[in-house]
Amino acid sequence: MQSQVSRGVKKAKCKRVFRMHHIRWGGLYRMLRQNRMLESDIKIALTGMASGQCHERAAFVPTVPAASAQETSEESDGEEEEDSDDAKEDSDVDQIEANVAAGKEYPLQHRCLPAFAWKKNNELESVLTTPYEVSQALQGHCGVGLDKEYILALSLHKELTSDLVAVVTGSGEDESWEDIHAKSLDADILQFREVVAAEVEKRLLQLNNDTLLALKMHPGLDTKRDGVLFKDKSATFELMEAEYNRKLRHRGEHLFAKEAQNLVEGASAGTQHVAGESAVVGGDAVLASGGDFHAGALSAEMLEAYMFIRHNWQYGFLRPSTEEIAKAYQLAHKDESDDESGIDSEEDDECA
Repeated sequence: MQSQVSRGVKKAKCKRVFRMHHIRWGGLYRMLRQNRMLESDIKIALTGMASGQCHERAAFVPTVPAASAQETSEESDGEEEEDSDDAKEDSDVDQIEANVAAGKEYPLQHRCLPAFAWKKNNELESVLTTPYEVSQALQGHCGVGLDKEYILALSLHKELTSDLVAVVTGSGEDESWEDIHAKSLDADILQFREVVAAEVEKRLLQLNNDTLLALKMHPGLDTKRDGVLFKDKSATFELMEAEYNRKLRHRGEHLFAKEAQNLVEGASAGTQHVAGESAVVGGDAVLASGGDFHAGALSAEMLEAYMFIRHNWQYGFLRPSTEEIAKAYQLAHKDESDDESGIDSEEDDECA
């Protein structure tokens, strides 16, 4: 913190090191990210130098003889074992006490990571960044739909199997990302990428009918046969189209029994433009059918236009504006307003 304060950072805004959670791997990502953000401050705090190379050597710690170590272990038999994390924290107590006894200016200098460890910290953080972001999106309070879940998983899988990996270095204004070849990463990081890619493919990239239908109904996705999603996947594309048409017919038979008459009345009254041009086409098609409102007798184009408006009314570009609603209302009640104006004029004449 003193290093940050010396640079003009307020104490309330000083960053602190982050300790990873014992169970959830998200804590590991946050710890790695915080280490990178505070790398120079950590080096100065532990060694007094921004390079991490202390000007003084650590004090010598005498090794414990094997016989005395055995006696110590026998005396500790039967006692309750301490927490593993506490044991790890106390593992360098002897070194710290020796440094303090020797009057070292930086008694914690041995805790500063070497250059290769800082490099591995940044590489592991970079590899964990996208999985962490996707995990946060999928586990959010509101969650995501099947279509977005598939797109996120597809993007994650593509990054984990890519030959290039974007690695972050620096922090603040000096932060930068540089592509390196995946084979230059450590073996444990490469194994992590392989395991996560396999799990993503097994758990999130198995397309079922519900996911295919969600992809088809998403207005922002290219679901054409030669599009990005279904290129070289003709069987999957045909399955999606079949499921989409089946749902359209099923939903159409359910809705048109009750609402086809309302659609015709809206088309004849000239107010169907409020719902968009697709509604006009749908209304004309119903009128041209001679009054047969059975879904099986309607064309696929008209049925799809009607269903698109029914299921996608949530999107803003299909909602009528306030002016359109007012105009449609005035048009529908034009005769009533004329009658009222006529009554008002007659009353004025009588009063005169």
